[in-house]
Amino acid sequence: MGPPPGYQPQQHMGQTPRYRPPPRYEARHNWRRGEHFDGRGVAVYDWRYYHLTPPPHGYEWVQDNGQFVLVAIATGIIVEVILNALSH
Repeated sequence: MGPPPGYQPQQHMGQTPRYRPPPRYEARHNWRRGEHFDGRGVAVYDWRYYHLTPPPHGYEWVQDNGQFVLVAIATGIIVEVILNALSH
């Protein structure tokens, strides 16, 4: 399967085109309390395995970029961040 009809890669003065990741794979982010979580990351249902506290009703733990983030499900507001989380 090739490129769509009429596709022409951009050439910049003899340079080969550089790969640019899609927007959802932008640079790593260090989350902070009070920020709005953008939905990337993986939900953590096995919080005991990672020695996390049980999430209160209406919250969930999410792992992203080596961090565990406790997020309010309804609003997406971050209420707790554990940096440099180590997986087992």
